[in-house]
Amino acid sequence: MSAEMQGDFEVLRFIGRGCYSMVFEARHTVGHDRNESYALKRFFLQNSSAVNCALRERRLLEKLAVQPIQSPFLPTLFYSFMVNNGPAFLLREGTGCDLFDLLHSNGLLSETQGRFYAAEIISGLEHLHSLGIVHLDLKPENVLMCPAGHVFISDFDRSYDLTQSNKRPTDDDFTGTPLFMAPEIAKGEVITTKADVWSLGVLMAEMVAGPIRPVAKDVAEDLRWAKEGRYTIRRLKSFTKPLQAFFSTCLQRKHQQRPDLTVVRQL
Repeated sequence: MSAEMQGDFEVLRFIGRGCYSMVFEARHTVGHDRNESYALKRFFLQNSSAVNCALRERRLLEKLAVQPIQSPFLPTLFYSFMVNNGPAFLLREGTGCDLFDLLHSNGLLSETQGRFYAAEIISGLEHLHSLGIVHLDLKPENVLMCPAGHVFISDFDRSYDLTQSNKRPTDDDFTGTPLFMAPEIAKGEVITTKADVWSLGVLMAEMVAGPIRPVAKDVAEDLRWAKEGRYTIRRLKSFTKPLQAFFSTCLQRKHQQRPDLTVVRQL
């Protein structure tokens, strides 16, 4: 999965940026996949947090890449190499748009549309969870659109591998975006796959009802609300009973009472 020379790829356009990375569309100029387009994700290692994020994503992408069964709802790592002392990954390419872009341009989705995307996201998460991987940063910006209208989950720089049996979670492992963060993650208590179930509930609300709470005045308030598990589903009674049950099931504040995805997918 390594490319000897970054010169084998031609950068075509800028797609987006993260905290420590930038993403471009790139084309392979040699080999069996000549003229094939990929998403090139390049990390900039300006501090220790950036290094940790890059290492975490590389480990998990490589773990996904060697599995005998690949999920269509997760990224595929094709190549990796170094660019100016920073890692770069050549990944499956989307359209350049994500679920956030879709909601921003089209507004809220219908319940049917939301269920369609949620079903694909659940399938991707189930594959991750079967490998002991917790995504920990599920949000619209990390759900990428495919040309055929399907979606796949991206960005594993904050994910956690539960199979690291000799490693206890550190403060740096309890991470994510506060609006989508499970209460137990915000409080630094425990990391389980059920954290993604909470985030899935928040994501579904974002798709069909809007944000679960107002914008916080600062980071401290944002984290306090995340620890409390504060949320409101707008127009909750207007949704079907199964969707109401989906919200109440996913958004159990105590992780011990929150089921895993095998239960959620039946709702």
